[in-house]
Amino acid sequence: MAETITGFASTEVTRTLIGSIIQGDRAGTQRWTAELLCSEKGYPKLLSIYIFIGYRYFLPASYSWVPHIRQKIRLLEERWRSSGATTRAFRNSTEVRSIVAEWSEIWCQQQQKPSPKIPTKKEVFTAAATLKVNLKTNATPTLHPSVKAVWKAHYDSDDLRILANELIWAIQYHQMTRALLYFAWLWELDEERGKEGTVKLLKRGPAHIPEATRDHIGWFLLSILEHYAGYLGTKKQAVLETLDLWKETWLLLGKTQRRGCLGAICAWLTEGTFPDSMLIKNPNQIRQVLGDNEAVYGIIKNEMEGHNEHKEEVAAAAEKKRAKEIDRFSMTKEQKEQESMKKMDLVNKKLAAVMGIDFTDFED
Repeated sequence: MAETITGFASTEVTRTLIGSIIQGDRAGTQRWTAELLCSEKGYPKLLSIYIFIGYRYFLPASYSWVPHIRQKIRLLEERWRSSGATTRAFRNSTEVRSIVAEWSEIWCQQQQKPSPKIPTKKEVFTAAATLKVNLKTNATPTLHPSVKAVWKAHYDSDDLRILANELIWAIQYHQMTRALLYFAWLWELDEERGKEGTVKLLKRGPAHIPEATRDHIGWFLLSILEHYAGYLGTKKQAVLETLDLWKETWLLLGKTQRRGCLGAICAWLTEGTFPDSMLIKNPNQIRQVLGDNEAVYGIIKNEMEGHNEHKEEVAAAAEKKRAKEIDRFSMTKEQKEQESMKKMDLVNKKLAAVMGIDFTDFED
Protein backbone atom coordinates (compact mmCIF):
# COMPACT_ATOMS: atom_id res chain seq x y z
CA MET A 1 0.00 0.00 0.00
CA ALA A 2 1.37 3.44 -0.97
CA GLU A 3 2.36 5.68 1.91
CA THR A 4 2.50 9.46 2.23
CA ILE A 5 5.56 11.25 3.54
CA THR A 6 4.56 10.79 7.19
CA GLY A 7 3.43 7.18 6.86
CA PHE A 8 -0.34 7.51 6.28
CA ALA A 9 -2.02 5.29 3.69
CA SER A 10 -2.40 7.32 0.50
CA THR A 11 -6.01 6.18 -0.02
CA GLU A 12 -6.99 7.28 3.49
CA VAL A 13 -5.42 10.72 3.00
CA THR A 14 -7.32 11.06 -0.30
CA ARG A 15 -10.66 10.17 1.36
CA THR A 16 -10.00 12.51 4.28
CA LEU A 17 -9.04 15.40 1.99
CA ILE A 18 -12.18 15.02 -0.13
CA GLY A 19 -14.30 14.84 3.03
CA SER A 20 -12.63 17.96 4.45
CA ILE A 21 -13.31 19.98 1.28
CA ILE A 22 -16.94 18.87 1.02
CA GLN A 23 -17.53 19.71 4.71
CA GLY A 24 -15.76 23.08 4.36
CA ASP A 25 -13.15 22.11 6.95
CA ARG A 26 -10.46 24.68 6.16
CA ALA A 27 -7.86 23.44 8.64
CA GLY A 28 -8.28 19.81 7.61
CA THR A 29 -8.16 20.69 3.91
CA GLN A 30 -4.90 22.63 4.31
CA ARG A 31 -3.35 19.84 6.42
CA TRP A 32 -4.07 17.00 4.01
CA THR A 33 -3.35 19.09 0.92
CA ALA A 34 0.12 19.78 2.32
CA GLU A 35 0.53 16.08 3.13
CA LEU A 36 -0.04 15.09 -0.50
CA LEU A 37 2.01 17.97 -1.89
CA CYS A 38 5.04 16.85 0.15
CA SER A 39 4.67 13.14 -0.70
CA GLU A 40 6.33 11.31 -3.58
CA LYS A 41 3.87 11.27 -6.53
CA GLY A 42 1.47 13.27 -4.36
CA TYR A 43 1.34 16.36 -6.60
CA PRO A 44 -0.41 14.73 -9.60
CA LYS A 45 -2.77 12.92 -7.20
CA LEU A 46 -3.61 16.24 -5.54
CA LEU A 47 -4.40 17.84 -8.90
CA SER A 48 -6.61 14.93 -9.95
CA ILE A 49 -8.57 15.16 -6.67
CA TYR A 50 -9.11 18.90 -7.00
CA ILE A 51 -10.19 18.67 -10.65
CA PHE A 52 -12.57 15.78 -9.95
CA ILE A 53 -14.14 17.69 -7.03
CA GLY A 54 -14.48 20.77 -9.23
CA TYR A 55 -16.53 18.91 -11.83
CA ARG A 56 -18.44 16.73 -9.39
CA TYR A 57 -19.38 19.29 -6.72
CA PHE A 58 -18.84 22.83 -8.06
CA LEU A 59 -19.58 22.88 -11.80
CA PRO A 60 -23.38 22.58 -11.38
CA ALA A 61 -23.28 25.65 -9.10
CA SER A 62 -20.90 27.75 -11.23
CA TYR A 63 -18.27 27.36 -13.94
CA SER A 64 -16.36 30.52 -12.92
CA TRP A 65 -13.68 28.36 -11.29
CA VAL A 66 -12.67 26.74 -14.60
CA PRO A 67 -10.56 29.56 -16.14
CA HIS A 68 -9.04 30.34 -12.73
CA ILE A 69 -8.02 26.70 -12.16
CA ARG A 70 -6.66 26.30 -15.70
CA GLN A 71 -4.40 29.28 -15.06
CA LYS A 72 -3.22 27.82 -11.73
CA ILE A 73 -2.50 24.43 -13.29
CA ARG A 74 -0.39 26.01 -16.02
CA LEU A 75 1.55 27.97 -13.40
CA LEU A 76 2.10 24.86 -11.25
CA GLU A 77 3.25 22.88 -14.30
CA GLU A 78 5.81 25.60 -15.10
CA ARG A 79 7.12 25.48 -11.52
CA TRP A 80 7.27 21.66 -11.66
CA ARG A 81 9.43 21.82 -14.79
CA SER A 82 11.66 24.57 -13.38
CA SER A 83 12.20 22.48 -10.22
CA GLY A 84 13.68 19.73 -12.39
CA ALA A 85 10.60 17.57 -11.70
CA THR A 86 11.88 16.86 -8.18
CA THR A 87 9.38 16.62 -5.33
CA ARG A 88 11.67 18.20 -2.73
CA ALA A 89 12.43 21.38 -4.70
CA PHE A 90 8.80 21.71 -5.83
CA ARG A 91 7.21 21.24 -2.41
CA ASN A 92 9.68 23.64 -0.73
CA SER A 93 8.74 26.49 -3.07
CA THR A 94 6.86 29.21 -1.18
CA GLU A 95 5.06 30.18 -4.39
CA VAL A 96 3.83 26.60 -4.97
CA ARG A 97 2.63 26.31 -1.37
CA SER A 98 0.79 29.62 -1.70
CA ILE A 99 -0.95 28.60 -4.94
CA VAL A 100 -2.08 25.28 -3.49
CA ALA A 101 -3.22 26.90 -0.21
CA GLU A 102 -5.24 29.51 -2.11
CA TRP A 103 -6.87 26.81 -4.27
CA SER A 104 -7.75 24.80 -1.14
CA GLU A 105 -9.26 27.85 0.53
CA ILE A 106 -11.36 28.70 -2.53
CA TRP A 107 -12.75 25.15 -2.63
CA CYS A 108 -13.71 25.36 1.06
CA GLN A 109 -15.63 28.61 0.51
CA GLN A 110 -17.26 27.83 -2.83
CA GLN A 111 -20.96 27.04 -3.14
CA GLN A 112 -21.55 23.33 -3.76
CA LYS A 113 -24.15 21.55 -5.85
CA PRO A 114 -23.35 17.85 -6.41
CA SER A 115 -23.79 16.54 -9.94
CA PRO A 116 -26.45 13.82 -10.44
CA LYS A 117 -25.31 10.22 -10.07
CA ILE A 118 -24.22 8.46 -13.25
CA PRO A 119 -25.83 5.00 -13.78
CA THR A 120 -23.66 2.05 -12.80
CA LYS A 121 -22.52 -0.65 -15.20
CA LYS A 122 -25.21 -3.00 -13.86
CA GLU A 123 -27.93 -0.36 -14.30
CA VAL A 124 -26.75 0.32 -17.86
CA PHE A 125 -26.87 -3.35 -18.85
CA THR A 126 -30.32 -3.78 -17.29
CA ALA A 127 -31.70 -0.80 -19.22
CA ALA A 128 -29.84 -1.73 -22.41
CA ALA A 129 -31.49 -5.14 -22.55
CA THR A 130 -34.87 -3.43 -22.98
CA LEU A 131 -33.79 -0.47 -25.09
CA LYS A 132 -31.70 -2.30 -27.70
CA VAL A 133 -34.73 -3.65 -29.57
CA ASN A 134 -36.54 -0.30 -29.46
CA LEU A 135 -33.50 1.59 -30.74
CA LYS A 136 -33.11 -0.71 -33.73
CA THR A 137 -36.72 -0.19 -34.81
CA ASN A 138 -37.76 3.09 -33.19
CA ALA A 139 -34.70 5.28 -32.73
CA THR A 140 -34.94 9.08 -32.94
CA PRO A 141 -35.33 9.57 -36.71
CA THR A 142 -33.59 12.93 -37.06
CA LEU A 143 -29.81 12.82 -36.87
CA HIS A 144 -28.55 15.66 -34.68
CA PRO A 145 -26.20 18.06 -36.55
CA SER A 146 -23.44 17.48 -34.00
CA VAL A 147 -23.55 13.70 -34.49
CA LYS A 148 -23.74 14.18 -38.26
CA ALA A 149 -20.61 16.34 -38.16
CA VAL A 150 -18.54 14.05 -35.90
CA TRP A 151 -19.58 10.45 -36.63
CA LYS A 152 -17.73 8.98 -39.60
CA ALA A 153 -19.10 6.01 -41.53
CA HIS A 154 -16.62 3.16 -42.09
CA TYR A 155 -14.50 4.46 -39.17
CA ASP A 156 -17.02 4.61 -36.29
CA SER A 157 -19.40 1.80 -35.38
CA ASP A 158 -23.07 2.33 -36.21
CA ASP A 159 -24.04 1.75 -32.57
CA LEU A 160 -22.13 4.93 -31.70
CA ARG A 161 -24.22 6.97 -34.14
CA ILE A 162 -27.48 5.65 -32.66
CA LEU A 163 -26.53 6.08 -29.00
CA ALA A 164 -24.78 9.43 -29.45
CA ASN A 165 -27.83 10.76 -31.28
CA GLU A 166 -30.08 9.76 -28.36
CA LEU A 167 -27.62 11.36 -25.93
CA ILE A 168 -27.31 14.73 -27.64
CA TRP A 169 -31.09 15.09 -28.18
CA ALA A 170 -31.62 14.24 -24.49
CA ILE A 171 -29.10 16.95 -23.55
CA GLN A 172 -30.75 19.50 -25.81
CA TYR A 173 -34.22 18.78 -24.42
CA HIS A 174 -33.00 18.70 -20.78
CA GLN A 175 -33.88 15.03 -20.17
CA MET A 176 -31.41 14.33 -17.36
CA THR A 177 -32.12 10.64 -16.63
CA ARG A 178 -32.10 9.75 -20.32
CA ALA A 179 -28.94 11.75 -21.05
CA LEU A 180 -26.94 10.17 -18.22
CA LEU A 181 -28.10 6.68 -19.17
CA TYR A 182 -26.93 7.07 -22.78
CA PHE A 183 -23.68 8.66 -21.64
CA ALA A 184 -22.97 5.73 -19.31
CA TRP A 185 -23.97 3.24 -22.01
CA LEU A 186 -21.58 4.82 -24.53
CA TRP A 187 -18.78 4.85 -21.97
CA GLU A 188 -19.23 1.14 -21.24
CA LEU A 189 -18.87 0.41 -24.96
CA ASP A 190 -15.23 1.45 -24.69
CA GLU A 191 -14.49 -1.95 -23.18
CA GLU A 192 -15.37 -3.47 -26.55
CA ARG A 193 -13.04 -1.10 -28.41
CA GLY A 194 -10.40 -2.83 -30.48
CA LYS A 195 -11.91 -6.29 -30.13
CA GLU A 196 -12.46 -8.09 -33.41
CA GLY A 197 -15.85 -7.41 -34.95
CA THR A 198 -17.10 -5.11 -32.15
CA VAL A 199 -16.79 -1.37 -31.44
CA LYS A 200 -14.44 0.64 -33.63
CA LEU A 201 -13.65 4.37 -33.51
CA LEU A 202 -11.60 6.93 -35.36
CA LYS A 203 -8.55 8.16 -33.41
CA ARG A 204 -9.50 11.61 -32.14
CA GLY A 205 -7.27 11.92 -29.06
CA PRO A 206 -4.26 14.29 -29.07
CA ALA A 207 -0.89 12.99 -30.23
CA HIS A 208 0.82 13.32 -26.82
CA ILE A 209 -1.30 10.64 -25.10
CA PRO A 210 -0.61 6.89 -25.43
CA GLU A 211 -1.55 5.55 -28.86
CA ALA A 212 -3.80 2.88 -27.32
CA THR A 213 -6.14 5.52 -25.86
CA ARG A 214 -6.37 7.91 -28.80
CA ASP A 215 -9.51 6.13 -30.03
CA HIS A 216 -11.10 6.04 -26.57
CA ILE A 217 -14.86 6.65 -26.55
CA GLY A 218 -14.26 9.77 -24.45
CA TRP A 219 -12.69 11.59 -27.39
CA PHE A 220 -15.69 10.77 -29.58
CA LEU A 221 -18.04 12.19 -26.94
CA LEU A 222 -15.81 15.23 -26.43
CA SER A 223 -15.90 16.02 -30.17
CA ILE A 224 -19.69 15.87 -30.20
CA LEU A 225 -19.99 18.12 -27.14
CA GLU A 226 -17.50 20.61 -28.63
CA HIS A 227 -19.61 20.81 -31.78
CA TYR A 228 -22.80 21.15 -29.71
CA ALA A 229 -21.24 24.12 -27.87
CA GLY A 230 -21.50 26.07 -31.12
CA TYR A 231 -25.29 26.17 -30.67
CA LEU A 232 -25.14 27.68 -27.18
CA GLY A 233 -24.62 31.32 -28.13
CA THR A 234 -22.97 33.36 -25.39
CA LYS A 235 -22.24 30.22 -23.33
CA LYS A 236 -20.13 28.65 -26.09
CA GLN A 237 -16.79 29.88 -24.73
CA ALA A 238 -17.56 28.75 -21.18
CA VAL A 239 -18.52 25.26 -22.40
CA LEU A 240 -15.44 24.96 -24.61
CA GLU A 241 -13.18 26.04 -21.77
CA THR A 242 -14.79 23.49 -19.45
CA LEU A 243 -14.27 20.75 -22.05
CA ASP A 244 -10.68 21.92 -22.63
CA LEU A 245 -9.86 21.43 -18.95
CA TRP A 246 -11.06 17.81 -19.17
CA LYS A 247 -8.96 17.32 -22.30
CA GLU A 248 -5.86 18.90 -20.76
CA THR A 249 -6.04 16.76 -17.62
CA TRP A 250 -6.60 13.40 -19.36
CA LEU A 251 -3.21 12.07 -18.24
CA LEU A 252 -3.77 13.23 -14.65
CA LEU A 253 -7.19 11.66 -14.23
CA GLY A 254 -7.78 7.95 -13.77
CA LYS A 255 -10.36 5.98 -15.75
CA THR A 256 -13.11 6.42 -13.14
CA GLN A 257 -12.34 10.13 -12.72
CA ARG A 258 -12.47 10.75 -16.48
CA ARG A 259 -15.89 9.12 -16.60
CA GLY A 260 -17.13 11.05 -13.58
CA CYS A 261 -15.88 14.40 -14.87
CA LEU A 262 -17.24 14.05 -18.41
CA GLY A 263 -20.50 12.71 -16.99
CA ALA A 264 -20.75 15.82 -14.79
CA ILE A 265 -20.23 18.00 -17.88
CA CYS A 266 -23.05 16.14 -19.67
CA ALA A 267 -25.33 16.69 -16.67
CA TRP A 268 -24.37 20.40 -16.58
CA LEU A 269 -25.15 20.78 -20.30
CA THR A 270 -28.44 18.90 -19.87
CA GLU A 271 -29.53 21.18 -17.04
CA GLY A 272 -28.73 24.04 -19.41
CA THR A 273 -28.95 26.91 -16.89
CA PHE A 274 -25.17 27.58 -16.72
CA PRO A 275 -25.07 29.52 -13.42
CA ASP A 276 -22.10 31.86 -13.23
CA SER A 277 -21.76 33.03 -9.64
CA MET A 278 -18.63 35.00 -8.85
CA LEU A 279 -15.63 32.94 -7.76
CA ILE A 280 -15.33 33.31 -3.98
CA LYS A 281 -11.89 34.60 -3.13
CA ASN A 282 -12.01 36.33 0.23
CA PRO A 283 -8.64 38.15 0.35
CA ASN A 284 -8.56 38.46 4.16
CA GLN A 285 -9.22 34.77 4.77
CA ILE A 286 -6.73 33.69 2.10
CA ARG A 287 -4.06 36.02 3.52
CA GLN A 288 -4.64 34.55 6.97
CA VAL A 289 -4.43 30.98 5.66
CA LEU A 290 -1.23 31.69 3.76
CA GLY A 291 0.29 33.30 6.85
CA ASP A 292 -0.47 30.26 9.00
CA ASN A 293 0.38 27.74 6.31
CA GLU A 294 4.08 27.33 7.10
CA ALA A 295 3.11 25.92 10.50
CA VAL A 296 1.38 23.03 8.70
CA TYR A 297 4.59 22.17 6.88
CA GLY A 298 6.49 22.38 10.18
CA ILE A 299 4.15 19.76 11.66
CA ILE A 300 4.62 17.54 8.61
CA LYS A 301 8.41 17.88 8.88
CA ASN A 302 8.36 16.75 12.53
CA GLU A 303 6.02 13.85 11.75
CA MET A 304 8.17 12.87 8.77
CA GLU A 305 11.32 12.76 10.95
CA GLY A 306 9.51 10.62 13.52
CA HIS A 307 8.23 8.31 10.78
CA ASN A 308 11.73 7.98 9.29
CA GLU A 309 13.20 7.14 12.72
CA HIS A 310 10.55 4.48 13.21
CA LYS A 311 11.29 2.99 9.78
CA GLU A 312 15.00 2.91 10.61
CA GLU A 313 14.29 1.14 13.91
CA VAL A 314 12.10 -1.45 12.16
CA ALA A 315 14.76 -1.97 9.48
CA ALA A 316 17.51 -2.33 12.11
CA ALA A 317 15.46 -4.89 14.06
CA ALA A 318 14.80 -6.86 10.86
CA GLU A 319 18.49 -6.78 9.97
CA LYS A 320 19.45 -7.96 13.47
CA LYS A 321 16.98 -10.83 13.21
CA ARG A 322 18.28 -11.76 9.76
CA ALA A 323 21.89 -11.67 10.97
CA LYS A 324 20.98 -13.92 13.86
CA GLU A 325 19.32 -16.42 11.50
CA ILE A 326 22.36 -16.39 9.22
CA ASP A 327 24.70 -16.83 12.18
CA ARG A 328 22.85 -20.01 13.18
CA PHE A 329 24.07 -21.73 10.03
CA SER A 330 27.71 -21.23 11.14
CA MET A 331 27.19 -22.69 14.68
CA THR A 332 28.93 -25.85 15.82
CA LYS A 333 26.89 -28.88 16.90
CA GLU A 334 27.47 -28.07 20.59
CA GLN A 335 26.38 -24.41 20.11
CA LYS A 336 23.16 -25.51 18.36
CA GLU A 337 22.39 -27.91 21.23
CA GLN A 338 22.90 -25.13 23.76
CA GLU A 339 20.64 -22.79 21.75
CA SER A 340 17.94 -25.49 21.62
CA MET A 341 18.19 -26.03 25.40
CA LYS A 342 17.71 -22.31 26.02
CA LYS A 343 14.56 -22.23 23.87
CA MET A 344 13.21 -25.38 25.56
CA ASP A 345 13.86 -23.86 28.98
CA LEU A 346 11.96 -20.70 27.97
CA VAL A 347 8.99 -22.75 26.71
CA ASN A 348 8.94 -24.79 29.96
CA LYS A 349 8.86 -21.65 32.09
CA LYS A 350 5.88 -20.25 30.11
CA LEU A 351 4.08 -23.58 30.34
CA ALA A 352 4.73 -23.72 34.08
CA ALA A 353 3.29 -20.25 34.56
CA VAL A 354 0.10 -21.15 32.67
CA MET A 355 -0.43 -24.60 34.27
CA GLY A 356 0.84 -23.75 37.76
CA ILE A 357 3.44 -26.53 37.63
CA ASP A 358 6.88 -26.30 39.18
CA PHE A 359 9.06 -28.39 36.86
CA THR A 360 11.88 -28.44 39.41
CA ASP A 361 9.83 -31.11 41.24
CA PHE A 362 10.62 -33.45 38.36
CA GLU A 363 14.37 -32.90 38.45
CA ASP A 364 16.60 -35.70 39.76
